[in-house]
Amino acid sequence: MRQIYQRNANVQRSDWYLTLYASSSYAHNVHSETNKKKHSFRRRVMGHAFSDAALRSSEEFISENIKICCDQLSKTATTPEKWGTPQNMDHWCTYLSYDIMGDLVFNTKFNCLVSEESRYVPALLIAATQFLYNLGYLPFAKFVRPLLGTKIMEILGGKLARDGKRYNEYCAEQMSKRLQSTNVNDPGYPKKDLMHYLIDAKDPETGQGLTRAELAAESNLLIAAGSDTTSTALSGAIFYLIHNPECLEKTKTEIQSTFSAVEEIRGGSKLNSLTYLRAVIDETLRLSPSIPSNLMVEVLPGGTTVDGNYIAEGTTLGVSPYVLHRNTQYFQDPYVFRPERWIGTDKSCLVVSEDNKSSIEDSANARYAFFAFSAGSRGCLGKNLAYLELLMTLATLIFKFDMRSPTDDDEQNDTRTTHGRHPGRCRKDEYQLKDHFVPEKQGPMVQFKERAYNVQPDIGAMHSEKLSKPLIDGLESSQLFIIVQPAEMSTEHRHPSSIFGCEVTVIFRYLCMMHILTILEASHVLAHAAFLGRMSSSRACFSLWLHKYWNLMLLIYFAHEPYWVFVLLPAAFNKPRAYEIRSAQSSLGFSRLIPGKYLASMQFQFLFGAHVWWID
Repeated sequence: MRQIYQRNANVQRSDWYLTLYASSSYAHNVHSETNKKKHSFRRRVMGHAFSDAALRSSEEFISENIKICCDQLSKTATTPEKWGTPQNMDHWCTYLSYDIMGDLVFNTKFNCLVSEESRYVPALLIAATQFLYNLGYLPFAKFVRPLLGTKIMEILGGKLARDGKRYNEYCAEQMSKRLQSTNVNDPGYPKKDLMHYLIDAKDPETGQGLTRAELAAESNLLIAAGSDTTSTALSGAIFYLIHNPECLEKTKTEIQSTFSAVEEIRGGSKLNSLTYLRAVIDETLRLSPSIPSNLMVEVLPGGTTVDGNYIAEGTTLGVSPYVLHRNTQYFQDPYVFRPERWIGTDKSCLVVSEDNKSSIEDSANARYAFFAFSAGSRGCLGKNLAYLELLMTLATLIFKFDMRSPTDDDEQNDTRTTHGRHPGRCRKDEYQLKDHFVPEKQGPMVQFKERAYNVQPDIGAMHSEKLSKPLIDGLESSQLFIIVQPAEMSTEHRHPSSIFGCEVTVIFRYLCMMHILTILEASHVLAHAAFLGRMSSSRACFSLWLHKYWNLMLLIYFAHEPYWVFVLLPAAFNKPRAYEIRSAQSSLGFSRLIPGKYLASMQFQFLFGAHVWWID
């Protein structure tokens, strides 16, 4: 592989890529350029869009869209106790990746996650690549290329050809809108898309930039390469995790021990420290590479030698990542999903655990043969951006949700497709791809529920008396954000609090998307109070366990009838905020207590090393 794709290899991209060139109105992009010198120029210019500064700028685009995706998935998982309806993650991952690339490339909203209006575009890309992929291999392809985009080809090529043309027209329209905008090129504009870096980018060697036609061709590539390939990796990773629960548990533990809040999941040292998650991604790309096709090159005059064999001028060569990644010379148990095989060799993942099933030597072989992002001068320019998006998305999903494969029906549970198995598929534990250069895929079907936090030792206690009826009236069960477990049913056995001798354990989960200093809404406070009111009796005691990973710790203390006091303690800032609910006959009063005025009336106590505020 490396002999074929190394930078000084006597080869260039084959004529197959000229079909892509013709489909883009005869304007090359960095992917379709066959001339080595011109390709080097294009990579130098495109490098501006993938610099460290550009990568940092992209985080905001990625984070915003991941939040929208999580909000949509949360609607399918309405309560912590029940699993939501099965979701086709091929669709959601595709919508997410397209919305991210719409923001990143054009600074525009495709809104696939929230609206059906633009959801036809991903299907157009699959149709376009399917048509061009097959056309490029025709022995008479050079005679057909001039017809691309014409009425004749729309008739001869049928729906696939027409869809391909629609995709190019859609991208051209988005590019035209982007070039007409000016504010995003303002140096002070907070969001800098990839076009911000490309429109005025110059080759540092020649000073030459890109023409409008070349920018349009690059935008077509960026949308395709940055969306469908990423969605394949995302849906593939989710597939392998839900079918390998022990791997999912390891990933979950790593993420939850690294981040204390979802807002912390951004690029940087913490994200890069997720060794096991990175291994999950690499193992996914090994088994189900986002581009499984042969990457074709043509031998130049003078020939070349591959593995001791002379290859004559004009010969077409290629290596398929899908095939290479199953070579037993480099990968032990090549059909087994085992992230541990990657740990200990990557310079950013120098960790060797005792339970590694692969030796360091085996891991080094695996890294040497890893071909998911191509290699040499044709290596993927967006590799770091892809890893950033994959790490942020998977870390956020796993931090927020529990997930599983549907279990209600055996055929439905075959989540490799949405409609059962395709003919010819023999490995049920492999995420199936249908190769059109950009792969076609289905599933997996996944059920979500808001994550049930592993609780920590007691940090506070509360004695509850019977609440007055007005506090409970008018509240719906859908407003409750609480999980109740008897002590003996807890995931970890905890002794009752030595303070009150608690009989029932109540685990509070604050499920709202909350900024570090956001104040609780009155409806949320009332929902908590109402639930405890239903659970209370004249003698019931409750112990509150708060998760150590929360950066917002919620402590509830029932002082005496009819007062309920809710104290929100942002641990990172150590600035408590309090609320007071008073029930009087049939009315409720709600007021915020101002820090500084109430601190003097509080007695600060330490219980098990945690902060507890008591209000007299």
